[in-house]
Amino acid sequence: MKTTLLTIFPGIICLLMTSLADVKPNTISQGEQPQIAIDSQGIVRVVFGQQNKIFCSTSGDKGVTFSRPVLVASLPGMHLGMSRGPQLASSATYSVITAQDKSGNIH
Repeated sequence: MKTTLLTIFPGIICLLMTSLADVKPNTISQGEQPQIAIDSQGIVRVVFGQQNKIFCSTSGDKGVTFSRPVLVASLPGMHLGMSRGPQLASSATYSVITAQDKSGNIH
């Protein structure tokens, strides 16, 4: 587990420091508050927010490469930043993404 997290950690740093127009190798995308989960088959998922949008990217090779981010949802007024943003949990059969809006509603 420590090895997997250390392998994908540089990708998360790149996620925070790049823009969609300037995506470089080993970069997922620009975004805020990335969350990581690994399911029982070893699939790594990263969710993150961009303004009012939630994206998800997956890796089947322990974080060496990731898919292009997929738009999961649009949530006007989503809390994003200051340790708030989309949350991710994975089990053997499902992954669940939740987010909170500024009114306190959980989606």
